[in-house]
Amino acid sequence: PMMARMSLLLRRSPSASHLSPEGQAQMMKINVLGVVENYSYLVCPDCGKHISVFGESHIDEIVAELGTEVLGKMPINPLYAEAADKGAFHAVENEYLDKAVEKIVG
Repeated sequence: PMMARMSLLLRRSPSASHLSPEGQAQMMKINVLGVVENYSYLVCPDCGKHISVFGESHIDEIVAELGTEVLGKMPINPLYAEAADKGAFHAVENEYLDKAVEKIVG
């Protein structure tokens, strides 16, 4: 029987996990379109500096191993969390996801 080809867009945080979504996708032979890093950093409200709350990101090494690309690095933003809690994340202007949306929509 013919099997449908499945593609996946991954979202992950900078901290490492033992069984990563990337590893799971590879085990299931799912094509990874790209990765969006969530909680990538926090922007200091006073000076604008990027603070790596969860440690330095390793996303570039991960996507290199997968042969895919980083489609976005989303900072920690309480406005995004509030919109998601209200079921209105789709209505938030979020430039950090533009490349991912373009990849999906075409």
